[in-house]
Amino acid sequence: MKADGSDRAAALNRATATALVDAKSQAQATVLAMGVTLKSIYSVSTTSSESHSYPATDCAIPLMPTSNGTTTEGGVPALAPANSPAGTRAPSPLPPVCMYNKVVKPSSSQLVVTVVVAYRFG
Repeated sequence: MKADGSDRAAALNRATATALVDAKSQAQATVLAMGVTLKSIYSVSTTSSESHSYPATDCAIPLMPTSNGTTTEGGVPALAPANSPAGTRAPSPLPPVCMYNKVVKPSSSQLVVTVVVAYRFG
């Protein structure tokens, strides 16, 4: 399916048709192994869903120096107790820096089709 979902209906039809062929093939293999014959379809149930993948965002977590000269992601080193001297306490975490000035579109889409077919056999 295209990332923008513009061909969803056609993709759903193709996926459903393929799943039905696969279900019949598996049913025929099963009845052959059981030594019986496939008679007719008892019921069919179809569900579908879709999910989207998005590109990585432009967010960055800033590095912040600690009291010993190293840096930590987001400014979150191991915290000292609240009653520690002012210079030894860890600073508050820094928020991520994000550039939200553009529209983020999905980079790909996935259509999931589940078909359950119940057959009569004898």
